[in-house]
Amino acid sequence: MNCRFLNYFWHYKKDHHSMCERVIRKAREWNLKITHMVGVRDARDPAVMEFLKEQEREHGDELAIWLDPDRQMLVDAGVDEFQPFFTLYSKDAKRRLAEAFSVFHEKSFGSPMRVATGFNFDADCVETLRVFSPSLKGIMGTVFEEGIAAGHRHRYFDTEWVNWLEGGPWNPYYPRKGNANVPAASVDESLGVVMVPHLSRDLVQSFDQRDDFNSSQPMDRLRGKSIWEGNIETLKRFYQETLAQEEFNGYGYYQFLESPHNYIPGAACIFDEPRGEFAQVCDDYVDFLGREVAEGRIKTVSMLEFCEWFNSRFKGVNPPAMAKWRDIRRASGKEYFWYADACQRALFASDRGGALLDFRPYAAHIDKVAGNDSPSLWDMNHPFIVQNRHRYTTIGKGMMKAGGRTIDLSEIKLEIGRVEKKADGTLVRYVPKRIESGGFVFTLDSQLKIRPDGSFRTTRRILNPSERGRKIDFCEYLRGTWSAHDLPQGFAGLVLNAVSSGGQAQSLVCAHRGRVLRLDGAEACSVAFPKEQFLFEIRCLGGGCAATVREGTLFQTFYELSLEKTVKLDDEAEFSVDWRIRRIPIAVPGTDSPLAVHGCDAPLRFKTEWGPSDNPYRCPWCLGDERETHLLEENGLYRCVCCSFSGTLDDVKREYQILRSRYDAGR
Repeated sequence: MNCRFLNYFWHYKKDHHSMCERVIRKAREWNLKITHMVGVRDARDPAVMEFLKEQEREHGDELAIWLDPDRQMLVDAGVDEFQPFFTLYSKDAKRRLAEAFSVFHEKSFGSPMRVATGFNFDADCVETLRVFSPSLKGIMGTVFEEGIAAGHRHRYFDTEWVNWLEGGPWNPYYPRKGNANVPAASVDESLGVVMVPHLSRDLVQSFDQRDDFNSSQPMDRLRGKSIWEGNIETLKRFYQETLAQEEFNGYGYYQFLESPHNYIPGAACIFDEPRGEFAQVCDDYVDFLGREVAEGRIKTVSMLEFCEWFNSRFKGVNPPAMAKWRDIRRASGKEYFWYADACQRALFASDRGGALLDFRPYAAHIDKVAGNDSPSLWDMNHPFIVQNRHRYTTIGKGMMKAGGRTIDLSEIKLEIGRVEKKADGTLVRYVPKRIESGGFVFTLDSQLKIRPDGSFRTTRRILNPSERGRKIDFCEYLRGTWSAHDLPQGFAGLVLNAVSSGGQAQSLVCAHRGRVLRLDGAEACSVAFPKEQFLFEIRCLGGGCAATVREGTLFQTFYELSLEKTVKLDDEAEFSVDWRIRRIPIAVPGTDSPLAVHGCDAPLRFKTEWGPSDNPYRCPWCLGDERETHLLEENGLYRCVCCSFSGTLDDVKREYQILRSRYDAGR
C-alpha cells in the first residue's frame, strides 16, 4: 500500500483568474488533485464558485475555505475589531466568526465545512469551529518553528511579521484541548480534528536558521536562493528527505502550496527574480511531482482524503512522530533526530555527540491560546527547557574525563547507526567511535532510548580500552531555562533538588544568587516548577553519583544540573541516566538546604572540569552576519554547529580575509 501522500494546495484569487487557470492546466497534465483554498471575499462571487465547483465535479478537486473574514462578515457577525489572522481575534469574536464561517460555508460552498485552511489556529478557534461545524475533519493550521528567527529576519517593507508558533509538531497530528500546538494524549483530550502543517519544512534549517526559506513552497525556496531557473535540485533533495521519514512513521506527507500573485508582474512579492523565472521554476517543480505520482512513488490526494486515511490508521490517538534529518542544503554532515509525542518534543544532534538541543515538556500541560484578550496575545510558542539557538548555551549533554583530559561529547561528531521501534519506545543506536584522550584510547558506544511516558535514557559505554584498571569519570549535564523566547527570563521560585540514594532531597529555591548545592551518594537531581506543577529530573541507574545543582545569576539566567560518577575501568564501563518529566504536586521548601553555598565558595567544576573547549577560531560565515560561534575541530576539519560551515584552517583564514576586505572597501 502506498502510504506517501501529496497535498497540492492552490490559493485561488478571482483577481488573477487567468493565472489560476494556467496553474490548474499545468496540474491537469499530471492528474494532480488540487485543494483550492478560497477566501470569503472570492467565495461571495457566484461565478467563482461555479468555476471551482466544476473543477470539483470534473476532476475530483477539493474546495477549502481560507478562514479570513472580509469586512462584510465582520459587520454581519457584530465583530468590532480587525486582525490579520482568525487566531488573533478575541475569544468572543472567534465564537461569532466560527458561526459566521459555518453559515457562509453552507450557503456559498453548498455543503457543511469538512476541511478548512489558514496559517495557524489556537485551541479556541478549533473548538468553536467544531461546535458550529461538527463535520469538520481537518484543518491546515500549524506552522513548524514559525516565530522568533523568522520575525528577527523578516523585512517585508512596512510589514512586521509576528506569527509565533514554535515548539509544535512538524507532522500531522490531533491537537490537544487548551493548546492546539501540542498533540493530544487521548481521544478525550483531543480537539477532534486532524491538524496538517502549513507547508513541509526542512528540519535542520528550520531550527538552525529560519523555517520560511526552507519549506516546500517554491516562492520560499526562490527567495532563499536555494533554487533558480534550470536548477531545483535542492527542492528535490528536500522532497526525498521528507518522504524518507516514512521509515519511522509508517507514512510520508508532503505539501505543495502556492499563490497566483507571485506569478503576476507588478504585484508585490518578496523575491528578486523575474516572474517568468518563478513560473518556470514552478512548472519544473510540478513536473517533478507529477512524475513522482505517475510512477507510483507518491499518491495525490485531497486534504479530506488524507485526513480520513489518518483517522482510519490512527483512530484518534496520536502516534509518536520521528525524523532523522540530514543537512541537505550544505555538505556539513549534520544530522538531527526529532521526536514528538503527547509528553515531549525533543531534538538530539548526532553531530554533537547526541546532545539535547531542544526540549518542550508537553506533559506539563501548558495551556496557551492567542488573541487580543488572552495573556499570551500573539505568542503561541510552547515554553522550552532547552533551546540551543535562542538560548545558545542551554543544552543536555554527556562528558567524560579520561587520560587527564575532559571530553565534551557535544564537540564530537557521531553518526546514527540505526533506529529501532520497540514496544516500550524508540532506540537510537549511534555508530561506535574510537576516541583518544591523553594517550588513552577507547571505543565509545552511545545509545538513546526514548519512551512514550515523557522520558528518555542516555547510555554511554566504554569498550576496548587501551589500559585496564584506570578510573574514568562520567557526567550527564543539563543547562536549562524556562522561556518561550530568546530573551532571558527570570526563574526565581524554581526549586533545584539533589536527591540521595535513600530518596532524601536537598533543595534550594532559585533567587538569582549564584549558589551551588553538591551532594555525594546521590541518585538524581531535578528542577521543579511550582507554578506549572511539574518536575524535570535526571536519574542515574544504580546510584552512587555526585549530584550538583547550580542557580544562575542575573547575568547568567540559567540553572545547571549534573550527575557525575567515577567508574573503575576493566574490560568496559557504562553510565546510564534517565531524563524525564513528572507532573506531580510541587511544594516549595520553607528553607534551603545547608549544603547550598555561595558560588564563590564552591569549586567551579562546570567551568574548570566540564567546560567548553578552548578552540580559539570562530565561524567566518557567522561573523559575516555579525554573530559569534566558536568552531569545533576534529581531524583538521573545522565546523560550525550553527550555520553548517565546514572547512580546513586555511579555509577559515581565507574567509576571515574576505571579511576584512569589507572594511578595506569602506575607506
